[in-house]
Amino acid sequence: MQIIRRLRLGNDTEDITLFQAPLVGSTVAVMDGYDVLGLSPAPVVSPTTPIPNLPVKEGALAVQTVRTAVVRQMPKLFDILGLKVKAGPRGIAYVASQSLFVFNDPTQPATLFLSDTTGQQQRTISIQYPNGEMPQFVEGLAYIPRTSRQFPDHLVMVTTFPDPDNGIQSRLSIINLRGGVVRQIVPQNGIANIFLTGVCFKAPGSLLVSSDDDQVIYELDFDGQQLASLGDRGVRFPTPTPTPPPVLHGIEGLVQTADGNIAAAGGLDGILVIYDSIRGLSPVQVIDYRIGVGLSLPTGLAWDSTANAFLIISFDRQQLDANQFISTLAPSLTKFASLVGVDNLTRKLTFLPDEQLIAATHTNNPRGILLFDRAGQSAGQISTTQFGIPQVISYIPQTNEFVLVFRDNQDPSKNSKLFVLTRQGALSRIIDLAPIGVRRITAAAFFNPQHPSGGQFFVVDPTQNTAIITDFNGAKLDQFSIRDTFGLLTPSAVTAITSGTDDGALAIVNSETSEVVVFRL
Repeated sequence: MQIIRRLRLGNDTEDITLFQAPLVGSTVAVMDGYDVLGLSPAPVVSPTTPIPNLPVKEGALAVQTVRTAVVRQMPKLFDILGLKVKAGPRGIAYVASQSLFVFNDPTQPATLFLSDTTGQQQRTISIQYPNGEMPQFVEGLAYIPRTSRQFPDHLVMVTTFPDPDNGIQSRLSIINLRGGVVRQIVPQNGIANIFLTGVCFKAPGSLLVSSDDDQVIYELDFDGQQLASLGDRGVRFPTPTPTPPPVLHGIEGLVQTADGNIAAAGGLDGILVIYDSIRGLSPVQVIDYRIGVGLSLPTGLAWDSTANAFLIISFDRQQLDANQFISTLAPSLTKFASLVGVDNLTRKLTFLPDEQLIAATHTNNPRGILLFDRAGQSAGQISTTQFGIPQVISYIPQTNEFVLVFRDNQDPSKNSKLFVLTRQGALSRIIDLAPIGVRRITAAAFFNPQHPSGGQFFVVDPTQNTAIITDFNGAKLDQFSIRDTFGLLTPSAVTAITSGTDDGALAIVNSETSEVVVFRL
């Protein structure tokens, strides 16, 4: 295995916390991807000064506009790969009484992971939810300090439960450091039916919550009653904001800084906005920690052998009020240009070199394969309704066939099968990988057509975070741990590179870190 290059393309901030660092003082620790970044709340950019490349567009498509990566040394404290998490944490908190960080894991909602300030795991906490009721989602975490009159030296975590009338119910679970849930606060005034993401303690004795769907910050008491709010709905704080704040497309993380101000971070923006809580929450500082070119949460990756460039489905931090985009991405991973906006039902990508067409799976209305030319214009579609909901896609140029993975709620055995379809969408054959131990396929790529069997497949099984290499008929040739090899937990797509300097290599993209790794087997 040779890793040729790797680079994060954008931010994926999940939460923030206040960290009292012995040498540098108060630091806002940011959970971004798998990295914990340390940002000093000191003025970096005046809020009245335009910040280059911050999201200022209103959904306008940047056709043929090439943008380059923001290159800077990130103030990384550590990463969370030393913890026994199976996915990127959605919450981070610093427990001052024990000088430890605590993290959650969306795939293990009843476990908290504690680390020292270098990221080494110290212990875990098993959460005991009332009546054994397990949340569907876990999000932001915060520490309630010993100075609080209510629940001192406790944790508060956003937990989301199903609600038959409103779809979801967001609760604030108060957890002691032994894992007992001592209270579940249900926010009032309809706030419980918002998908909440951020939470923090606000001195002297209230809680702030937020959502990644908007820029509203709600202040609640410990009974869930609303005290105040700031944002684009609800009642504003009384003092008007003199300067429009930088755009945050939703708020993932909140914290009260040592001087009493409120810091907020969006999920994909890469900026920390610090508000003056005394003078009506007007912005007083902006800390820029943008990563890469600004493409986040990538779901699809393919190689355009005509342009010698990647094709990628992702969000663009300058156009977050629109849907995902299919973009071209330079082999260096430092330049991109948007081609076409697509909706959130568009899943994976492949490229048809003979016809110079882009193919993308779409899960409904229409259900099948969407075709685009290299300018992003529609070039038709292929229905796959008879096979199920299309997810993964690759293309075999030598036989002019598609390889797809379908999801079928009535037939989960399809999760481990490769369906080979003709160019017209007729079934050619099925390769069942269950006999070689594959449980579910979330990424697959055809590569190495020179193999004696006719080619090979690179398949990702997320249930074991394993890569499996097969021959053209599905016989296992090799397998390895993606976590141990690449340091990735949630790869979303893989593609073969079939032209240019890296001809014969492959590339894998990880959704939680917005990272591409180019490698050779």
